[in-house]
Amino acid sequence: TYLNLPFDPVEPFPFPTRFCDACNELCLSCNGPNATDCSDCVFALRVDRCVGSCEDGEYVSAKRCLNCHEECDGCTGGSPQDCINCRNVKNFLSNGSRFECLASGSCPANTFENMINSTCDQCHPTCAECVGPESENCTICENPPGYTIIPPEGDDLGLFG
Repeated sequence: TYLNLPFDPVEPFPFPTRFCDACNELCLSCNGPNATDCSDCVFALRVDRCVGSCEDGEYVSAKRCLNCHEECDGCTGGSPQDCINCRNVKNFLSNGSRFECLASGSCPANTFENMINSTCDQCHPTCAECVGPESENCTICENPPGYTIIPPEGDDLGLFG
């Protein structure tokens, strides 16, 4: 509740009518009747007003609606590892059950962007960089020495030197 002190220009003091009034239902405490008058929110603050839920593309932290990471399609936090789904590419982390969302074209070393699944998939063990999962998809060979790129027959585009 808040103390409602209506202003009377004819007789400003003492206030002729004083009464306590309920805060907006979205407020825990307030200094007026609107969701913008809250000093503490029941759920969360979004920009300048208390809200009952955040919008799509936002998450709650310390009772504030904050934007998800730009690569997330829904999230539980602000990092690319807090995404519910990905806008572009999903990169599974070492344990295989957690993932992070990445921009297209930014899969880490030893992986390639699988355009069908929109995932970063492992290169063949002989590849340091690749465009597919097989040894013939290497664009840079992995060490140890002894591996080299063998250009395919009819390499008319000059992709392999």
